[in-house]
Amino acid sequence: MAHGVYAIKESVDLYEGVWLEGANMGWSDTNNGVTIQTKGNYPAIVYLHYGTTNSQLFFGQLSDLQLEGSGNDAYTNNDGISSTDNGTPPAYDFYINHVAITQFYTGVYADGGAKLRISDSTIEGNTMYGLYLWNLYLADMNDLYIRTNGLGNSGFGLVLNDASAQLENSQIILNAGGVEVYSTGACGDCSAIIANNIFHTDTGTNNTGADISLIGNSAYSLNAIITGNSFVKEGLVPAYDLSASNADGVIVTGNDFAPNSFGTAVFNGTGTNSITFEANFGYGS
Repeated sequence: MAHGVYAIKESVDLYEGVWLEGANMGWSDTNNGVTIQTKGNYPAIVYLHYGTTNSQLFFGQLSDLQLEGSGNDAYTNNDGISSTDNGTPPAYDFYINHVAITQFYTGVYADGGAKLRISDSTIEGNTMYGLYLWNLYLADMNDLYIRTNGLGNSGFGLVLNDASAQLENSQIILNAGGVEVYSTGACGDCSAIIANNIFHTDTGTNNTGADISLIGNSAYSLNAIITGNSFVKEGLVPAYDLSASNADGVIVTGNDFAPNSFGTAVFNGTGTNSITFEANFGYGS
């Protein structure tokens, strides 16, 4: 795509096997790069599956551009990237690389699908969620900058709802809430790996202010591993590094909780939790 701002009146459907590439070399390049801009209650990009078995061999890709939403809290369908389009199945394999997503209700919304990969991208300033991933076979996320999402709206930087996912080497900072791992029991074999990230959540507008919230179902295990993360000092009390409710099957190991200045603010648990803390620095060592 040539440099410029592209104001769209309806969603762009991006099918697997198609690569939509902008021209942005860095986040400071937006004035000279490519911006796709929405003004109404619709997603900017919808990634889709052709509906034939053979098409599962190809992946769609979106790269090197900025997506800018309406910034309207009431526009709940105004997603930067979505997998939902009137029942059409999402692409089998979709890759987002070097994309800035801002001012949407949800930056990335995925409901179903086999594999979603996101790397080297900024998801910032969305009104409710940075990313909301639901019922995914696998979401592979790395080198993300997830910042100031959900402010004033009890949102989160990232929600994993019955989804298998890994989040690595990313910064999750100053969101209303950091990462929520949530299970309704619909996905009994889902698992989450949250590794080698930097967390700093101190706005507290989601009523917990937690960097990571673990919400389980009494009949199923969350199967979550939280390892190698660094948790920065929180600014509010209460503001927890980890908050858990009925969270079973969780291992917390090799993390650095020491920068947190509030001795009881590392962990808050309600209900029945089965969480193993081992070899952490600053808590549960």
